[in-house]
Amino acid sequence: MRNWRTSTGLEVDLILKRGSESPIAIEIKSGTAPQEEDLRALQSFHSENPSAQLFCFCQTPHAYPLGKIQVLPWQEGLEHLY
Repeated sequence: MRNWRTSTGLEVDLILKRGSESPIAIEIKSGTAPQEEDLRALQSFHSENPSAQLFCFCQTPHAYPLGKIQVLPWQEGLEHLY
């Protein structure tokens, strides 16, 4: 695991890479309904890594897509990784 940061300060909390699989980028938010503007770092990471899977783990009660980002309740997100 490691984080990723742009020269302008955008940062992705976690990057997971298993062997030759595409990276998994995870942003962790404390809110219940992150919006696209809250996830700019994931969008920037995706522009450099178009095959990456993008997730936001947060306090949302229900999973929902936000463009190419899958927003998940944090418990469901952790289960998804295994």
